[in-house]
Amino acid sequence: MTDPIKETIQKTIRQILDDSTSQKNIRRMTDKHVKKVHFIPIRYRIIGGILQGLNIKFGNFIEQLMRNIVEIDEGVEVMPDSGKKIRLFFTPETDAMIDAYITGRQLPGSPDDCTPLFDALLEQIIRIEKSAEDRER
Repeated sequence: MTDPIKETIQKTIRQILDDSTSQKNIRRMTDKHVKKVHFIPIRYRIIGGILQGLNIKFGNFIEQLMRNIVEIDEGVEVMPDSGKKIRLFFTPETDAMIDAYITGRQLPGSPDDCTPLFDALLEQIIRIEKSAEDRER
């Protein structure tokens, strides 16, 4: 991995962390929680809110990272539909396969190079979804 890419990844992570822990964000959460009567002290609810926000933001991490990489890499061409939200619907079988793949990659014995496994998963997904699409017609 090149240094500019590493720097971009670090920059993207810092952006997410800085936004989550900004005074503005903490003030917003304080204003929200101070109005509530709760048995958990406000400082723990604010920390919990920050952590929950980070959880959501790291879900969007790849999207932000790609935006930052496109900005620095002159060899990347942005496609016309880039950045648009596209809703994809999968069959329950495909959804279960994706979950199993992700779980398998989190296990200690998972190989570092998952390219063959990922390629096989994609082939299976395309086959199953195409078959489901054909049945709907």
